[in-house]
Amino acid sequence: NDSNPTNQLYAIDKLDGMFLRGDQYEEWRRSDDFKRQRVLTALLLLVTNQSEQVATRAISCFATASNPTVALEPFADVLVKVANESPSPTCRSGAISALSGINGEAVSNSLAQLLKNPDENVRVGTVRLLPRFPDEFAEQGLRELADDKSANVRSVVADVIGDGKYVRVLPTLVKLFADPIGKDPLINH
Repeated sequence: NDSNPTNQLYAIDKLDGMFLRGDQYEEWRRSDDFKRQRVLTALLLLVTNQSEQVATRAISCFATASNPTVALEPFADVLVKVANESPSPTCRSGAISALSGINGEAVSNSLAQLLKNPDENVRVGTVRLLPRFPDEFAEQGLRELADDKSANVRSVVADVIGDGKYVRVLPTLVKLFADPIGKDPLINH
């Protein structure tokens, strides 16, 4: 409840370390002092915080490695609302990531908008979320972003195609390997 964002971030980090998420080997870096649902309920108030840093950090605590549907069910509506309505692209992307692939249809329009965001870092992060969506949707996004002006975005597209073994998008991967380093003619030499 502290009004200082630095103190709020510190408190979120401490709370985040006090419950198990279901990750392998997490007992080495986390405790099981509190039940996950109780901590997430306390953090839910912060996912719409005025401070983008505080909201993004709180949203990241909802990500889970196992049983996302069960673990996130009580919080999914709020995360979907943040994913679709937050003015912050970082918070929207974080909420989509925290949803761990559930409620994909409810946030796919928001994801499609984020893929066109002018900030290359937002596009990079959003491309990494595509494998959580149905193949057709993901493949379309990968094809479109293979022509992105940012070399960073295009390299992540190539990584996602390879890591996700998107066979139908292999011609796009071949095209990416043939592309010059930069789309800008001043950078090409």
